[in-house]
Amino acid sequence: MSETDTPPPYVPRPTLFSFIRKNEQQTIDLSHIRDIVSDSNLTPASIAKVANDFAANLRPAQFAKLLQKPNIEGHTALYWSIVNHGREAFFALATFVPQFTPACSSDLRQACSATSDQELFAQLNLGRVINSKDESLRRFLGCPPDEAQVSSLARNTLTEHHFSACFCIRMFQKRLRANPTQALGMEFILGGRIWLLKFSMIKGKWCMRFSLSDDGAPVSVLYSVLVIQAPSGKIPLEDMRILHAGFVLTSDCHGWFQWHLDWLMNDKTMLDYDGTLHAKLEITLTY
Repeated sequence: MSETDTPPPYVPRPTLFSFIRKNEQQTIDLSHIRDIVSDSNLTPASIAKVANDFAANLRPAQFAKLLQKPNIEGHTALYWSIVNHGREAFFALATFVPQFTPACSSDLRQACSATSDQELFAQLNLGRVINSKDESLRRFLGCPPDEAQVSSLARNTLTEHHFSACFCIRMFQKRLRANPTQALGMEFILGGRIWLLKFSMIKGKWCMRFSLSDDGAPVSVLYSVLVIQAPSGKIPLEDMRILHAGFVLTSDCHGWFQWHLDWLMNDKTMLDYDGTLHAKLEITLTY
């Protein structure tokens, strides 16, 4: 028999027994992961140790897949690591995931919303791209991503919650003028919900609009003030405070509050030297 006639190596077909055994092992693995993320007595350091020991007995791709499957009460193990243990525990597990699946990213959005963790939401870049053209332009200009920082303030009653959200919108006028028919915006977490900040032209006027982004329970806005902050180093200028009346917001695109900012598009005195707009939203919500 010549070399060309050599038969291919024999590869045994999976049997029913091996299939059942594989499913049983996956059930055991899932049970271990469930224990890791649900045990309230585990510290983030101990979670990292247990995860390392557990991952040593699995293929990397297999462990990453298990961590991202929504099979623990409808959510992923990564979701529960955030909700039950916080950021440090999450990163102890996330180190085994080279890239999040779209479904897992959506689950992480919910986790950040449930824990009101804007910092983690931004760090993981979980905000949706509001306008692909603006995103492309921002990268072309070498402009860093916009930023939002949220603080929870003291509350008057058990139902009234006060928040402050500071925004840093870079190359503000240049980006809007380059695409006047398009929107510039970003998502952020505030008060257990995902919000959308959007700048766009509405009926011929430049507007700044806030609305709820994801599906969620309606929220009542008792009080809101938009503060256009004076640039640093320009002492004679004062912050501009614009009050807005309260009302109910829903996540079905029927509720929002907005300010007309035509004047801001023609006034560079309220921008930093690099064209950055600094704005702050002061808001009181009731649940």
